Amino acid sequence: MLFSKIKFILLLFLLSVTIVVIFKVRFILCGNTTDGVVVETLTYPFRHSRAVNTIVEFQHRGEIITFSAIENLSYNRLDTVPVVYSLTHPEDAYVYTFWGFWWSGIIYAFFIFISLGGIIEIFKDFKDKLEISKKRFR
Repeated sequence: MLFSKIKFILLLFLLSVTIVVIFKVRFILCGNTTDGVVVETLTYPFRHSRAVNTIVEFQHRGEIITFSAIENLSYNRLDTVPVVYSLTHPEDAYVYTFWGFWWSGIIYAFFIFISLGGIIEIFKDFKDKLEISKKRFR
């Protein structure tokens, strides 16, 4: 079965997104959700603008867990935020919003997509060169 280039690119894209969605959904199903509190927002200069790092705390089995949320979530100190975390490693936690949880997955899917495309192009190029070298010896 021969794919057109557009169908092949779409297939790679769907494969990349599927891989990320499986890991994210598995994290949700094997994890737990709770409410956390923003304890600090650190603002620092970044290139020509500013970046914000949000520090969130939540309780797990009587222990206070602190984690650094993905950058540039705009919350104020003492805001309550939804948190999703791993039961076995509660420090592996995310603010459970689109930007806090799913956005990093989209970025990972993009890198997987580019990497798979590059690897396949390398092998395709290698196969073409191999066929050319076989023709020389006939």
